[in-house]
Amino acid sequence: MTATHLLVKSDGVIDGLLPEVLQACRAEGLQANVLGLVQLTWADIRAWGPFVQHLPDREQVLDYLSGPGILVEVVGDDALAQAARVKRSVRQRHRNERLRNVLHTPDDEQASVRERQIFNRRLLAGQHASTAPGITVSRAEGRTVAAVQPCFFPWPGQLAMAARADLFVFLDTAMWASGRRYARNEIDAGTTLTVPLRSGRSRLRLNEVRTRPWEEWVPSHEKTLDLVYGRRRVSGMAPVDVYREAMRGVDIDGEGTSSLTAVTMRSTRVLADRLMVDTPLLCASAIGVDFAGPPDATGKLVELCIRLGATRYLSGPLARSYLNPSGFANAGVTLEFVEYTPYAYRGDQGPVSFSALDLIARRSDAAELLEHWLAPSDLVEGA
Repeated sequence: MTATHLLVKSDGVIDGLLPEVLQACRAEGLQANVLGLVQLTWADIRAWGPFVQHLPDREQVLDYLSGPGILVEVVGDDALAQAARVKRSVRQRHRNERLRNVLHTPDDEQASVRERQIFNRRLLAGQHASTAPGITVSRAEGRTVAAVQPCFFPWPGQLAMAARADLFVFLDTAMWASGRRYARNEIDAGTTLTVPLRSGRSRLRLNEVRTRPWEEWVPSHEKTLDLVYGRRRVSGMAPVDVYREAMRGVDIDGEGTSSLTAVTMRSTRVLADRLMVDTPLLCASAIGVDFAGPPDATGKLVELCIRLGATRYLSGPLARSYLNPSGFANAGVTLEFVEYTPYAYRGDQGPVSFSALDLIARRSDAAELLEHWLAPSDLVEGA
């Protein structure tokens, strides 16, 4: 008997393919054991596949592979060959012109060993939940989760919170609410980058909202960044090039539009990478927690923590008015609040709350300054 693994990639997780994969393993005579959720960083992906660096769509591939996956250990008489047959059978049943493979298997024994070493570092061990596409992982003492609604090129406070967490979750299953900065952010006084959106979004979850065609706004954003910053390269890249790096990693449909969640997640990933924040970023939709429907923020956030095996939840200050500390305490989760403290990185202009893109554009020590945006957290003991 030999052993290897299968990795259900992020789109397979979102589509709830795990039960089908397990059934295909059994049909092939394989013993299958779900090891848990894997969340790779860009550094992990580069170690896994150095060839990624040379691909023309490198940013898209890095972004795709860093989505949450599910690792399955398989054992059989010829596990590598049997796993490869499982992969082919699942792909054939889901042939839908996707460019990427929803399921991965190693090419040979050497690759199997190397990949497991990489995957094990980012494995949240546990078992698949009963409701697809979610997953529940075993609890780890001290594992901290923070969650926010996605924001276009977020401000430094959001990234500072991500840096304090072990897992950072975008609540993309929440319903659209007017007045939020999902699709806009300031980069300077009176200068805002705004993503125009298709109509009808008031009845949609955030992950269902689509942008207008890119030709209507991306060139305008690039022109604005050039006007505000020129070719300044304080942190190694001109701000317009950081923007382009982010946008290159987003999939566009045949009408030139894209998912707003994909745009906001990608912009956050790129800023986090520039600021040396390697906390894995997840979507609530991939974990299987729906934040739409009747309002129950405490119950849904507690469910999120339980599914991710967290014992600590880090929250922004505004949630003090509606989160119930006893709900977290009863589930064995410590609730902590942080206060945002905008830092005067522009010198005599005083504290500002612009996008972190502005911080990167103006300070070579941007990564070191990030911690100044959060005061020490306030521990809340459950009632």
